[in-house]
Amino acid sequence: MEQAVGIAGVENDRLDDEERLDALGRALMYGFVDVLLVRLKNNKDALARSRFPDLRKKFAEIKTAAEEAAATEGIHGRGALLNLDHPFVQKMSKGTYLGRPKIDPSELACASRYRDFIAGGC
Repeated sequence: MEQAVGIAGVENDRLDDEERLDALGRALMYGFVDVLLVRLKNNKDALARSRFPDLRKKFAEIKTAAEEAAATEGIHGRGALLNLDHPFVQKMSKGTYLGRPKIDPSELACASRYRDFIAGGC
């Protein structure tokens, strides 16, 4: 990909990086760990080489959080970190695509069990 030149190019590059980070941040907020890991893999080179130090720092923070999330789900099960209180997750949990749930019911159950575990309930 050719780098843009001039002030407008720099602004466009920053917007592209911010959009990538925003998508990563949303996946983390929702608890969509699988989506987060795929997006990290697909965007890691661009974000790690960003010309903007503040965005590289934010990327590193999200990457660390993603690694911790993956480790947590490795222990507690896939879906454990789904944010069941978030309206988007609630909407997705009720939706279907091609006749299948958008979020696997076993992942929703895992998230509920993990929430109980964190609260000291199991």
